[in-house]
Amino acid sequence: MPLKTYQTDNTLITFAPSVTAEERQDALSLFLQARLFASKAFDAKVHWKSWMDRYRNRLEKHGCQLQSLITEPARVVRSAKELKGIVAKVAGEAGADDLAEQVAYAVGQIKETGFAGRFFSKGVNGGAYSEFIAVPCDKNQAGDVVLLVFAVNIGLSVEVRDFDFWTETQRDMVVHIVGGLYRLDRKAYAQHRATVEAYLIEAARVRIRTASITTKTH
Repeated sequence: MPLKTYQTDNTLITFAPSVTAEERQDALSLFLQARLFASKAFDAKVHWKSWMDRYRNRLEKHGCQLQSLITEPARVVRSAKELKGIVAKVAGEAGADDLAEQVAYAVGQIKETGFAGRFFSKGVNGGAYSEFIAVPCDKNQAGDVVLLVFAVNIGLSVEVRDFDFWTETQRDMVVHIVGGLYRLDRKAYAQHRATVEAYLIEAARVRIRTASITTKTH
């Protein structure tokens, strides 16, 4: 199934062919505004859970209606293949069978970068830390846009044990998964569209101004 794919920082957003250009634009604006809003208060690498709470709160405030919540205990995985399997399983259990394939695709993109493979073969303790969000979007039978916010936080640890004649190294990925299945109410979002777009325009102006100042100082 061909997907429209967009990536910004650590977020991979995919759209099924059934989602129209106008619906994609609304969703992309909403996701970007939620990201900027969350990042204004928290550093995702330091306060990941608080960052995610603020991100999801912004979606819900602007027209995303929660259908089911993902709350998973931390899991330890020891291979890139195991990581992908867990993610696909949890996505399906959230009631998002049609979206689980897109989530697996997003995780596959992370795997293809070699990040997971490099860690399991060469990673050092505290040498890497990662978080990413997959947001697949599709339509349900009623014609509503549905989306799955699937956020994964990965902490890495390495334990080395020395024996008399050999050294044993164990590399673990501690995986935390949160998120939820949402229905995007575009009528509700329409009441906030102008505010969201104004927020994005101002954020772009600030970034341009900051970049200009930085360039001049150099």
